[in-house]
Amino acid sequence: MPRALTVLCLLPLLAFGHWALDFDEDFAAAAEPVTLTFEYVSTYPATITIGWTTYGQPADPSKALVDAGDGVFVPWTSNTITVKGKRIRFRGDWRNSSGNFRELFYGTFAGGHNVTMSGGFDFSGAPANYMFYNTFYNCSNLTGSIPVGLFGDISGAPAGYMFNSTFRGCSKLTGESALMPDGTTHLYEQFSTASGTDCDNCYLGATGLDDYDDIPAEWK
Repeated sequence: MPRALTVLCLLPLLAFGHWALDFDEDFAAAAEPVTLTFEYVSTYPATITIGWTTYGQPADPSKALVDAGDGVFVPWTSNTITVKGKRIRFRGDWRNSSGNFRELFYGTFAGGHNVTMSGGFDFSGAPANYMFYNTFYNCSNLTGSIPVGLFGDISGAPAGYMFNSTFRGCSKLTGESALMPDGTTHLYEQFSTASGTDCDNCYLGATGLDDYDDIPAEWK
């Protein structure tokens, strides 16, 4: 068979193989559950405590999964987590009985061990009251950028205290303030009518953010 004809016969197979590879990669990415990951930059503490006073616990502990650093996800059993490695991961539904994440990581990442954050919360829909109230309050060792889409596909009308003091005291955060999954729309643009206690102090003290000066006063 002439070489040119052989090449023409092989082209569809090559194209299909490339498409199949891309499909497998895309499918694998799509199949990966939404995960919120914290990774310590160097040293890490023996334990961390999540869920300050008013958080309580996950509404359904069997759906709130945590990997304490050994690569194994297990259901929630306690708000005190024994750390087994540099990378701590949260997956599933961590909302409490009130349907929010209030104070989930209040002061969890402070005390001298710098940690970065990636991924986001597995959530979509309208916010509940106190949705992300004080969620990262005083996480003074939370470093680097806020992940794009951290708060999932949250949308709808503002709710009371939904983003009040969310990043208050997070002085080591850098990069842009929180962005929606499109990577362009800022959280404060998504909820442009939020005011007062809806979003007050959300970024108070997070002065390392590149757009801190542009954040509306209602959010600081």
